[in-house]
Amino acid sequence: MGNEQAIDPVVLALTGQLPSIIILAAVLAYPISLILLWLYRRAVLRFMNRQCSGAMKSSSVASSPPASVPLPSLELVTISANTDSIPKNNSTLSQLINRRQWQAATVYGAAGVIFVLLMTFAWLTSSDIEYRFFPSLMVFWIMAWPIVLTVNFITDFTRRTLLVSTGIYFATYFLLSLIILIRNPEMPAHQILSMWLSFNLMPTVLLLLFLNRQIRAIGPMISVFMIIGLIGSVVATTVFSQNEVALRTLIEMTSFIGLGNHAFVSVLVTGFAILTVFGWLLFMWICSSYESKKLSDQAIQLDSIWILSGIPHVASSLAFENIVWVWSVFVIFLAYKAAVLIGFRIVHKSPIDQHANIRLLLLRVFKLGKRSKHVFDSITKHWRYAGSVQLIAGPDLATTTIDPPEFLEFLSRRFTHLFIADSTILDQRLSNMDMRPDFDGRFRINDFFCYENTWEMVLYRLVQESDVILMDLRSFSPERQGCIRELSELVHRVLIERVVLLVDETTDLPFLEQTIQQCWPTMPANSPNAIGTAKVLRLFRLDSRQAIPVSQLISELCLSATLLSDSTLKKS
Repeated sequence: MGNEQAIDPVVLALTGQLPSIIILAAVLAYPISLILLWLYRRAVLRFMNRQCSGAMKSSSVASSPPASVPLPSLELVTISANTDSIPKNNSTLSQLINRRQWQAATVYGAAGVIFVLLMTFAWLTSSDIEYRFFPSLMVFWIMAWPIVLTVNFITDFTRRTLLVSTGIYFATYFLLSLIILIRNPEMPAHQILSMWLSFNLMPTVLLLLFLNRQIRAIGPMISVFMIIGLIGSVVATTVFSQNEVALRTLIEMTSFIGLGNHAFVSVLVTGFAILTVFGWLLFMWICSSYESKKLSDQAIQLDSIWILSGIPHVASSLAFENIVWVWSVFVIFLAYKAAVLIGFRIVHKSPIDQHANIRLLLLRVFKLGKRSKHVFDSITKHWRYAGSVQLIAGPDLATTTIDPPEFLEFLSRRFTHLFIADSTILDQRLSNMDMRPDFDGRFRINDFFCYENTWEMVLYRLVQESDVILMDLRSFSPERQGCIRELSELVHRVLIERVVLLVDETTDLPFLEQTIQQCWPTMPANSPNAIGTAKVLRLFRLDSRQAIPVSQLISELCLSATLLSDSTLKKS
């Protein structure tokens, strides 16, 4: 504590208030993110309902003559989702998805262990605490809570799995607490509990706020922006409080422009505004790193877990010991990032861009809203370890699929640049489609923004560019004319075994079967369904009262992909 006098007052104030800054930033980021995403969704809806002048409509399926030979028969098979007895899928693709997902969890978890080990060492050393095994292990275990959050976030399996992993953590915590209390009977039991709560309770609550599905896409970026702005306010307050001349000058300036003598507010706003310039530059860097694949959406979200959970309390504690230890926090975070990159290079021994990309096209009823988001998140969480996901952007998933460059286009008022107006722009977007996985093994989502009179042209091309198709037909009825045209396109252009239709009790099944049976005899002669033996179209039936059986649905999609060659998968 003898070095405390040598610490710069700005650094001391900043680090001492760091936990409060991050908590306040996360609290402010939540409503701001909700508002921005609401505006973004409105913009998507407004533009997709517009007619684009000069847009060329895609060639109609009726332009090709129907097949003149007898067509194979079509059978519709309904698969009832059974969450109690999910079949085990041993296909190459299913194993690939499972392996890559656990590889990612292992790498991020191991990097988290390194982060926590270094943090524990810094905290114990700076505080001159004796290195005893069980107390040191307890400090490590308390700081290791973000590892559990990280692994659960990546795997995202059943609730039972999440409860088991969380239960193991707290069972170990209880056992360590019991051992320490037995060895130190004079220690109050609440001291161990209060230490865990001080480190983890508030960050966990905040993480649940801005890493939820509603704002997860932009929540971390808005939080970082707010953190930098609030840091500017703290720094400005400290600087002006130490300099009477500067403070008097600021008061005169605020009075001159009609703000009165509200010096304190002026200081806060001035500091916030100055540092938000650096926040904007950081956001631009995130967008650039995302486009160059140095960052992934998952990496951004996982980094935010450590920024919120691991750094603030330790940094604020170290600030009062020695300024050198404060800077060690940044070194530790860089060590974590280096461990992540090295870990993925080890597990991906073959060049990552040679990994098979099984392209999934997602079609759906736009009116599903939140129900559409839930299925989309559940499926893509796993499928993106097998291949990219393509979809036509709509208001239902717009705030879920938004990425940093798209968000930047929206903030820069260049949103129309994202929309496809003609076949030339479509050709360009298709040629620029992101088909390579990120460094962590996950493929990306390619969403296509369409006007009201260009979406059919985009659909026609996406059907050709995809390997497996999942169409969410919950709430399907005769009023869903767009879905009827999509079904016709699938029957005419796609080998029907590569299609899975998602239905539930809200689907008008008789009308769905009627629609498909009417499309079948009108397919063109060059349709892949016009030749061969009898065809089978699978309807995967959900029960809205039960959890989505993700593993079973992924198995059905993997089955659809078995028509593709397994040779490229085995290379991965």
